[in-house]
Amino acid sequence: MENKTKCPMCGNPNVETKTGQSYHFTESGLDNVYLTNVETHHCPDCGASSVSIPESTQLLNRLGEAIVFSSGLLTGPEIRYLRKNLHIKINDFAKLLRVSRVTVSRWENGRDITKPIDLLIRSIYLLKGGVGEEVRDQFKKWLEKQHVRKSKRISLRLPLDQFSCAPILACS
Repeated sequence: MENKTKCPMCGNPNVETKTGQSYHFTESGLDNVYLTNVETHHCPDCGASSVSIPESTQLLNRLGEAIVFSSGLLTGPEIRYLRKNLHIKINDFAKLLRVSRVTVSRWENGRDITKPIDLLIRSIYLLKGGVGEEVRDQFKKWLEKQHVRKSKRISLRLPLDQFSCAPILACS
């Protein structure tokens, strides 16, 4: 289906509009985000292209939630995305995490991220991102699956009669 609309760049009234399209959403800062069933616009005169994203704020929040629930350690671009979606400057994020700006920059460039920091960043996003109680409950369940270690039962048979339970007295 094609509609005609006006180009915001050159004013051409014959912009081609197509619905039901796929779009590589590189504006998110992530290489792996593709939107489906969106409306795209292309101007044949100046070559300008755009996409219509209804409820874009909700989309960005859902993307943040998807990142929080992803498996494996967060990537640098994912950390940057979460920080920016919270509208926190890098210096303020560093203060919040009690680290230097350089440390946050290293993480956002994919270096030195550890499991505890990964978990802390995910938790901060959920606390400051304005997500609902339902999402927080999902995170608790996700966390249990991701971070619960299977306990190994260790059984030792000791000859208890060889050990003394008498208190040790200090000599003065």
